[in-house]
Amino acid sequence: MVNVLVARVAGAADSGSFFYTVNNLAFLVLVSSFSLEAGINYHASRKELTVTDAAAFSISWSIASALIFSFSIFIAPSFFTGFGESVFLPSLLFLAGNLLIGFFSALFYSQKNFGLPQVVTAFSNVLVIIYCTLILTGNLKADNNILVWTYTCSCLLAGLVLAFLFYNQQQVSRLSFDTLKKSYKLIAKYSWMAFIANAAAFLMYRVDYWILSWYSPESVSTASLGNYIQVAKLVQLFLFVPTVFATVIFPVTAADPLASKQPVGKLIYRVTVVNILIVAVMLIAGSNLFTFLFGSDFDEMYSCFALMAPGIVAIACVRVMASYFAGLNQVRLNIAGSMMAFVLIALLNFLLIPKYGINGAAIADSIGYLAYLLFHLYHFNKNTGRA
Repeated sequence: MVNVLVARVAGAADSGSFFYTVNNLAFLVLVSSFSLEAGINYHASRKELTVTDAAAFSISWSIASALIFSFSIFIAPSFFTGFGESVFLPSLLFLAGNLLIGFFSALFYSQKNFGLPQVVTAFSNVLVIIYCTLILTGNLKADNNILVWTYTCSCLLAGLVLAFLFYNQQQVSRLSFDTLKKSYKLIAKYSWMAFIANAAAFLMYRVDYWILSWYSPESVSTASLGNYIQVAKLVQLFLFVPTVFATVIFPVTAADPLASKQPVGKLIYRVTVVNILIVAVMLIAGSNLFTFLFGSDFDEMYSCFALMAPGIVAIACVRVMASYFAGLNQVRLNIAGSMMAFVLIALLNFLLIPKYGINGAAIADSIGYLAYLLFHLYHFNKNTGRA
């Protein structure tokens, strides 16, 4: 809903620049977290790390990393122009908020509390929804700076609320250097592999943003980039339910690998059927669906979505299987699959974008995601004894 409202308020070109900046900040979140939240989830689920130590470590790492990495925007300012002139402080809020969300969501998941983080992050979007609604109803004049501050403050609010709720539930011990060092050593053993896997996955999902921007404005206009980014956002929407399933699968598989084999197979089937039905309905609805929701300048979305549809169904299944492999501590399979898809998508992007624009990027994504699905299906069947 937030993506739709921002698109309608800012239009294709400006919303494209805005979300391009958000994408680059998300990459900084990934790098600054070093995927330590994955190690926290894994070891806390197996009762090898106390939640008090994990919580103390999470709050310390989030604050320190946000402060350090927010200065990186001065190194490559061209990647963050979508936030306008006010870049540093909003970026700091975005980084701190998303780091807190990542770490404390992992802590809640490790305690088998899967719903609360989703509810908190959903409600934090209320600020953006109210602001955009006031603009669309004519009660406020659109202002990019206010939009940026509202969006980034909502991220920080969600992170702080999650941290507060967790601290309120657990009696977190006082932080000491020895505790921090001990926790890091344990968490990092698992997390470095998870980081490589997450970095590979991020590049697979988002490399097309950077390549399209490279070809802009010669082969791809800023409005076309805005259209493509909204289609990519739709992919993330299709990944929402599989991601919720994945948050359950990961700690359950880590705790009892044998018990999760059959349920995961059933989930893959259900995710596939549901996504095929939703994609079919959207394709039948036609281009008017996208222009109705996003606005008249998003008239390139339909063809792009149609070409990416096979890949959307494929990557949703991959998301479930990737969590299963991570729970088995076979993260290497996720790394190999993501890297294979990333290289394939990047090469096809350079081949297809100069001639076909954003539609070429959509074709590249579909082929890459389908290849990743085949790779994971082979190993999943082999692992579960179906091959």
